[in-house]
Amino acid sequence: MVKRLRWVEIPGNDFDELKDAFNTYRKYHINQAKLDKLDAGNKLIELAEKYKSYVADYDGKRFVFVSVRDMERRSRRLAGFIIYDKSTREILFGAYGLNESWFFRFLPFILRLATDRRFDIIEDLSRITRFNEASVWVDDFSSFLAFSYEFLGDEFIDYLYRNYEDIAKRYRENKIIYGKNFVYIPSMNVGLIRLRNGSIILYISPVYSEKDYKVVTDAEHFIHRLLSGLIDSAEELDRNMALYFDRCEHTWCEYHAISSAPLPGWWGKTTIMLIGKLIRDLSGRERLDDKKIYFIDCGIDCSIHTLFDIKEYVLHHRFYSTDRLEGVLWRLERYYHGMHLRFLGYIIGFKERFPQKFVEEAFEKYLHMNVMNVS
Repeated sequence: MVKRLRWVEIPGNDFDELKDAFNTYRKYHINQAKLDKLDAGNKLIELAEKYKSYVADYDGKRFVFVSVRDMERRSRRLAGFIIYDKSTREILFGAYGLNESWFFRFLPFILRLATDRRFDIIEDLSRITRFNEASVWVDDFSSFLAFSYEFLGDEFIDYLYRNYEDIAKRYRENKIIYGKNFVYIPSMNVGLIRLRNGSIILYISPVYSEKDYKVVTDAEHFIHRLLSGLIDSAEELDRNMALYFDRCEHTWCEYHAISSAPLPGWWGKTTIMLIGKLIRDLSGRERLDDKKIYFIDCGIDCSIHTLFDIKEYVLHHRFYSTDRLEGVLWRLERYYHGMHLRFLGYIIGFKERFPQKFVEEAFEKYLHMNVMNVS
């Protein structure tokens, strides 16, 4: 069951005092001396405890949630939470949002974690977050988790609790995060959630856009098929990844990463490809950067669609043109230092994953490029 905020009505002067306490604490937390920070923190703790809607203790720390409404100007609302050390009264983390902020959609997720006593997840998310100028928690990863919880409820929470360590690791490595009915692609600012009625929610972080999602239904058959296929194929894309050595520096090596998966139910017609650069340091830590996702669709001819273009079309109704193999190869040669030949070699080497027409086209290009190189 999805948690809902419970609004506590307070006098207007008290509302302003609480808002100012959050603002003052954030200012001193970022810029000022420790004494000022502690003074501002004590004031915020006092007011948060006074108007708390939920509170819990864990490992010597206190988690205090507030969600208040100005009783004189009922359109004014504030929701936030703080984490503070009970012995020193030092605030370890604090965030809030005002009025119709997306933060009001985010906080129920954190409240659910608290009531389930998954404070380990809250603390980890607070370590990887950042703030905008209004002191609002704006991490795109955390906001996608909250968004998935809003639409998938207990199904998502159960998955998160079973797999959080792997999910957090994949986020830090910039790799695809996926479950039965969702996929999130760090650094590409794209997430997909499939609802029970089959509709697809295409999500974009509120960090970057006022439009945070758009629903794609079966009526938009082609786009819906591609996005639903990406959700179903995400695990295969992750596990099928092939690495091709590119170069090494003193402390790290870089590899071209290429993966593919035939679209379920459309074998021999549509294939999804993922490419990127995998950086691996001497300790074995990895990060997958510069990711692109292609949808290769073959009928009479073969066309290539990018996830970025589909996102722009769905969210903003911007016209996008389909690409051909020549255009993709040109960009790979220009921006990925030699990946265009590996791209073609991969398609030929794993031809069973691709439409036959596309394999034949790739083979022809590959031969032509090698003849040109020899001559």
